[in-house]
Amino acid sequence: MSAPRLEPPRNRGRGPDTTPSGVNRELLRRHADQLAELAGVLRALDLPDPAVHLGGAEPVAAQIVHRALHHTVLAQVTLSAATDGDQPALLGRLHSELLLRHSDVRLLLPSRLLGDEDAMDRLRALADQGAQIRLAPSDLPTSAVYDRTTALVPVDRAARLAVVRDPGLTHALSTLHTAVWNQAADLSAYEPHRLTWAEDGTAARVLLALGRGHTDARAARELGLSVRTYRRHVADLMSRLSAGSRFQAGVRAAQAGLIDPP
Repeated sequence: MSAPRLEPPRNRGRGPDTTPSGVNRELLRRHADQLAELAGVLRALDLPDPAVHLGGAEPVAAQIVHRALHHTVLAQVTLSAATDGDQPALLGRLHSELLLRHSDVRLLLPSRLLGDEDAMDRLRALADQGAQIRLAPSDLPTSAVYDRTTALVPVDRAARLAVVRDPGLTHALSTLHTAVWNQAADLSAYEPHRLTWAEDGTAARVLLALGRGHTDARAARELGLSVRTYRRHVADLMSRLSAGSRFQAGVRAAQAGLIDPP
């Protein structure tokens, strides 16, 4: 079985755990679309394929937990917005066990969940347990890849899981997860106290000006502010978004859905 053709992630020399200061949103959406396409292929498979089959997910999960006793397991997980941040029951139990064993659990979710307080509370609880969580502007299909060799993918509304061992498919899922992960923003950038904007919309207008790259003088003039007041808003917003640059502040706000991308 051949996997869809992949476009290699463009990491520009950064390690896989680095959140970039600038995000190529078009590239991110393209990788997300590829990931969704691949998950659709898996759901539509005419089973049985010896490398992709229904059933056996419970023992496979037990094998993954046992593997975590001997080395750090890399779990690359994407969750659809339709789940409201919830994981299928088996995946939830599996990832809790992996976190107890200090494995590397990476959860990738759509930023639209920022408006769901219950979902955000669940995500913060997982982060407190050691999970790494990032948010991307695209909706993603639910899937989980372990050590790039084994994947568990829901195939129907009953949340039955297909076990995928085909090297081409698991590598494709892992590669696409990495591509989206490298472009996504960390959950810590969106803490509630950082995202409480003034009702007059000044913060959003300042963020939009940042995203457009306007000079301070031009932005202040268009917003009807003094340059000093504009710069004070910029400094405050950068602090609240944990942004290292003005452009990064605009990108993170766009990822969170606080402003439209420029």
